[in-house]
Amino acid sequence: MAANILIVDDDHNIRRVLRNMLERAGYQIEEATNGEEALLWCRRTPFDLITMDMSMGKIDGVDTVAILQNEIHTPIVVISAHLTREIRQELSLRKIKYLLPKPFTQAAVLETIHSALSQS
Repeated sequence: MAANILIVDDDHNIRRVLRNMLERAGYQIEEATNGEEALLWCRRTPFDLITMDMSMGKIDGVDTVAILQNEIHTPIVVISAHLTREIRQELSLRKIKYLLPKPFTQAAVLETIHSALSQS
């Protein structure tokens, strides 16, 4: 059975690119436009992996990761253009080890997703 992945990003184009890429690779995809939507999705649907942007409205990525880690044990891959030193430190404290800067390549995304899924 294909892994079920939640893409969390406020940019429609990024969500579309990731969805197309991951669906072609055989994954099942759902989307959330912000941290609040991600929390709603994760509280009703089990996911095998979550991709998370950092800079979003309502609840940002760092806060969403913190809340999710208290509720579920799903691997999180951060895909963001906003990977400042402070954000990297916070994610490191939260033991998030999969970080991809934007812009990304298809090869990097697929390799990272595969690695994160195989470690879970």
